[in-house]
Amino acid sequence: MTEALRIKSVIHGSVGKKAVAQELGHATFMLRNTHPTQTLYFKEQGRDGISATAANAASLPAGEVTAFPLRADVLSLAGSDGATTYELVLLD
Repeated sequence: MTEALRIKSVIHGSVGKKAVAQELGHATFMLRNTHPTQTLYFKEQGRDGISATAANAASLPAGEVTAFPLRADVLSLAGSDGATTYELVLLD
């Protein structure tokens, strides 16, 4: 049996339609959309330099969590509207 991942830190944030970038340095993470109604969009920005939008990124519906741990160098996050809240859990 493999050892479980440990929580290294937690980032709480808010994002509008204009994307923000989180420098993660290839860290493993889980992402939770904490907004009750809005969608959160996310993608790896480090490879192509393009920010997340509704048209080019994965979507995380309101109240949902990524199904499994992911890894990113630069994570781009955008909301379906202003002040879409999220919780980014960095794992070790």
